[in-house]
Amino acid sequence: MRHYVRLQVTSLVTLCVSLVVTSALLTCSLTLMFASPIAEVARRFYLPVTREANANTRGSLSLPARFEQREASQRETSDILIRHPKKNDLDPQPTSWLQRFLPANNDSNKFEQPQSRAPQCLLLGFAKCGTSALLEFLNLHPKIVTLDWEPDYFCDRMYKKYDLKWYVGRMPPSLPGQITIEKSPCYIVEHDAHIRIHAMNSSVKVRGARQ
Repeated sequence: MRHYVRLQVTSLVTLCVSLVVTSALLTCSLTLMFASPIAEVARRFYLPVTREANANTRGSLSLPARFEQREASQRETSDILIRHPKKNDLDPQPTSWLQRFLPANNDSNKFEQPQSRAPQCLLLGFAKCGTSALLEFLNLHPKIVTLDWEPDYFCDRMYKKYDLKWYVGRMPPSLPGQITIEKSPCYIVEHDAHIRIHAMNSSVKVRGARQ
């Protein structure tokens, strides 16, 4: 008799546990199925969100509002920073501390001193297209001086920090009659770089690896 009662109690407990687990699983399944549609309906009909009321609140924007937002972003991107040369921004700069302190009538100034000059040619191209090799070959010419690193000056990352005088001072020393060339791959990716280069010097040459 005791064994029978124990067996019945065990069966009843197992049945209750099974019902609880089944109910929990069913509740979770129904919640996942209907929670998102209900929330979407409530958000549309009972909780309307407007840009004027709260710009930081998430909500669906109407079609005119989306067009307005897109036009605003285009206006923001159209306002780019452009630097035009002022005074002596593009003048040659001495490359050593000794040249900075030499007087104008010193005998050593009878001969032309190498100075940093603004580049007359910019080489650009995508990665692995041969611009580095082309720059190495051009550097063999006695009338060409190349920069051995990529300043990326006319891209947003550097252009907002430094002025044109800083850029000219980073160029390698050269003599009058020599052509200074620098290479920065980002100039071909950022379209604003071409506008900034033209603003610095409209006669500067921009060449790709295949030209």
